[in-house]
Formats: sequence, C-alpha cells, structure tokens
Amino acid sequence: MTTREPPPEVSHAGEARARGVRAHPTAVIDPRAILEPGVAIGPYCVVGPDVVVGRDTVLLAHVAVSGPARVG
Repeated sequence: MTTREPPPEVSHAGEARARGVRAHPTAVIDPRAILEPGVAIGPYCVVGPDVVVGRDTVLLAHVAVSGPARVG
C-alpha cells in the first residue's frame, strides 16, 4: 500500500499553528485562506482558497468552507 501526498497547494494544521491558529491535526487548510488571530479549526475541517476566517472564530468538527467567503 502506498500513501498519497496532498497536492502542493494544500497545507495542514502544523502550518496553521505556525501562523498563530489552533488547528486539529486532521484539518486541511489552503495556504490562500486568511486565518485571523484566535481562530480554532476543529477535526476534519476543510478551509478552501479565498476564505477569510475572522478573529476568534471557531469551526467545529467536519466544517467545509469554500471561497470566496468570510466566516466570523
């Protein structure tokens, strides 16, 4: 069995934490998304390109947001 790597345009929770955002390890966050301070991204969430997640917004489990959009 081989493991599949995500496409290069997709980032994961570790990169979000580097930007001051709390994200579950299963979250998938597009690097073109803007995540403001205090954001928390829950398990299995997907944040797509051209999405702005506003300050102190919490996305609970299994949330998918596709842009263009602003949440919070």
